[in-house]
Amino acid sequence: MGRVRTDGAAWTPRLPFLVACAALLLSAVARASEVPALQAGQVARMAGSHVSCKAAVTSATCKRGGGLTASITQTGVVRVRRDAQKLSSAVTPRVLHNYDGFNILGTQGIDVYCHVYVAGAPTMSCSLDDPSRVSNSHGFDMSDRSVVVFRYDQSGLRHNVKTIRQP
Repeated sequence: MGRVRTDGAAWTPRLPFLVACAALLLSAVARASEVPALQAGQVARMAGSHVSCKAAVTSATCKRGGGLTASITQTGVVRVRRDAQKLSSAVTPRVLHNYDGFNILGTQGIDVYCHVYVAGAPTMSCSLDDPSRVSNSHGFDMSDRSVVVFRYDQSGLRHNVKTIRQP
């Protein structure tokens, strides 16, 4: 039970502690909503799949082991190809779960943004962080099952262009 203050209002010693905890929690939530940058040469691996992505200075390349490779540049160009080369990094890959992601900070103020979502299976989606700044910008979704290439129209609506099944 709280002490009685001289003005008659109840005072509890827990109130300053609760206020400090709330401030700490709010700052942690704010930090968690920031998307970390992936530095050139670093790799991120999508949990629950065989998909991993590697950052370059102005692009991201994602690959499914033994399958397709898709890359996106800061100009919004997407290329999909079959490539046996592995994505490797000198440091331990970052593991991404649902709603996790990363930015690749572009050299022209346009960043590549990749994030994980689950639509039946874990899927890595990569596009420009603001596709409206580049006309006819493309992006891709990659899962263990397929790669979906999409584009954004001038109003910012997404349109699937092509679906390619993983081998």
